[in-house]
Amino acid sequence: IPPAPPANLVSTTTSSRQQSPPPPPPPADVNSVLTAIRNSTSHQNSIRHPSEQLLQQWSDSYLHHHSCNYLTSLLYIIDWESSSNNNSTTTIGGEVEESSRLMAAILFKNCIPKAFSVPIDTLVEELTAASSTTSSDNETTTAQQQQ
Repeated sequence: IPPAPPANLVSTTTSSRQQSPPPPPPPADVNSVLTAIRNSTSHQNSIRHPSEQLLQQWSDSYLHHHSCNYLTSLLYIIDWESSSNNNSTTTIGGEVEESSRLMAAILFKNCIPKAFSVPIDTLVEELTAASSTTSSDNETTTAQQQQ
C-alpha cells in the first residue's frame, strides 16, 4: 500500500461557484452597538463572546451589507461627549464612558480598510441592481393597481 500524501498536499476539490454573501447581521443601531461594546469587556465568557462575535459580524458585513449603520453608530458613540454638550436629541440615554468611546474609535479605525477595499464598480453594480429591482417592483405594483 503506497503511503498517503501529507494532509497539506492533498488536493481538495473546490467548486467554481461563488459563495453567496453571508446573511446580514441584526441592525447596528447606536444602543445595540454600545451594548455590544460594553459587553465585550466583560470578564464572563458567556457575555463577552457573543458580543465580540456580533461586533465582528457587523465589521465583516460592511463588504456585503452597506446599510447596517455600523460605522455611523460607531461615529455617534465616539462623538457622544460633544453631541451631548449641544443638547441635541439623542438615542443614547445617559453617559458613555471614555473606555467605550475609545473602543468605538478603535473598531471604526479597524473597519476603514474594509470599507475602502470594496471596488467602486461593485458598489455601483449592487446599487444599480437594487434600484432596478425596486423600480420593476414598483412598475408591477402600478400595473396591478391599474387593472
